[in-house]
Formats: sequence, structure tokens, C-alpha cells
Amino acid sequence: MIGRKTLKTDRFPGGKHFAVTFSYDDGDKADRRLVEIFNRYGMKATFNLIPSRFDGETVVSSGELGSLYAGHEIACHTYSHPHLERLPLTGQVREISLGRAALEQLSGGIVRGMATPYGGKNSDTVAAMNALGIAYCRNAGSTGTLSLPSDFLDWTPSCHHTSAPAVIEKFKTQWADQPGCYGGVLYIWGHSFEFDRADNWELAEQICASLSGLPDVWYATNIEIYDYVAAQRALLMSADGSIVYNPSAADIWASCGGETVCIKGGETIKL
Repeated sequence: MIGRKTLKTDRFPGGKHFAVTFSYDDGDKADRRLVEIFNRYGMKATFNLIPSRFDGETVVSSGELGSLYAGHEIACHTYSHPHLERLPLTGQVREISLGRAALEQLSGGIVRGMATPYGGKNSDTVAAMNALGIAYCRNAGSTGTLSLPSDFLDWTPSCHHTSAPAVIEKFKTQWADQPGCYGGVLYIWGHSFEFDRADNWELAEQICASLSGLPDVWYATNIEIYDYVAAQRALLMSADGSIVYNPSAADIWASCGGETVCIKGGETIKL
């Protein structure tokens, strides 16, 4: 029994205050080197892939998806990478559905996330994503914060990897240092080929090394964060806030009166 205090859904699995995630687009062959770096430092990432480009000279092969991205997430970047907002609704549906279906067939998994090409979308894009079972959509751009979106179909990352060192420094020296820990998700995005073009693979190493092994961080893919937060937001509370029911199968972590609380899947607790 916990004292009658307000429950705050401000914790990630294990009671951690923060999550770190990455998102990389296009499936360039440089993904192979980036995945190796991520794996070495214990990072988790989402890779948004374009099936029509597989097996080209500069991109990954269709046959290596399951092995290359093992432990990470494969997400949709449409079938052929058009400006979705310039297509009619039927064209947008086709691009998303074909892209998703091809990735699922090749990877043997279910694809539920995506990033829009060039960051473009409109109301038809949102309608298509909703109809096709897309759970979240990553924008191009940066918030400079650790905030989570109210609508996961409009998810803007914290920063591009070129800006990551400054944001990570702020994360480690200000945000994570606050009394009570403010919490949130540090979300970094980019394209692996950018490291080749800029000849700065040391930046990828620096980013991952600086974030590796932090005790108050959950390292997760985009879909893992979406699923957890969706279950967290689905908690049911009594009118006076004294009873909490977790209708999901996932254990959900929160805080109450400065204490960390775990509400197990299917469990009802009294505060």
C-alpha cells in the first residue's frame, strides 16, 4: 500500500527516468558500419527502409535484413521514397502499404512504424497511416528537447546527429542532473551515408560512447517506446485517483510521492 499521493507516469521500464533511441533512413550500405557501432555500445535503433532500392550498389541487400538489423527495428520509409504530400490519397496508400508489405515479407516481422520521405505529409498521409496500421511516424526536424508527442503520428526527434554532441552534453549536465530528474526521451536521427560523406565516423563513435552504459537510461527502439507509452497512457484510474488498473500485459512503471511504483500487467493497485 502506498500513501494517498498523485501517481505520475514518468518512469520507463525498470523505473528509469530516461530513454535513448535512434532513427536512420534509406538503408544505405553504411548502415552495416553504423549497426556494428550501435551493437558495440549497446544502443537500439530504428531503420526506415525503402524496398524499391534494395540490392542496388549503394544500399543494403534484401537478403540481409533479418541478420543485419537483428535486435533493432525495421520501419517503413514508403516503397519508392516519393514526396507523399504531392500524391493523391490512393497513391499514398499504395506507397505505404507496398513498403510495409515488402519489408514484412523480407524481414519476417511486423512493421508498424515509419518516417515520411523528406519529412512531408498532409491530412491524407495521416488518414492512410491510420488505415494501414501505422503506429507512429517520425518527422524530419528537431525539437531540442526530450519531449514525447501527444500524437505519435507526429513525432519529431530531439536532434539530428550533427547536433547531438551539444544536446547530449545538455542532457548529461542539466536535464539528468535536476532534482527528481525531469525525464524524457533523447531521440537522435539521420542517415548513415552522412558519416561517409562528411568522413566523420568518429562522430558516431563519440555519440554512442557518451551515451553508453548510463544507469538511468532505457535503450529502446522507436516501436518499443511507442508500445510502452501507449500502455502507460492506457492506465485507468478511479475518480479520486486512489485506484489504478493496468489493462495491458506490460508492466508499467510510475512514481508516487517520490517512490517508484511498478504496476504489473493486469494488476489493480490502491495508492
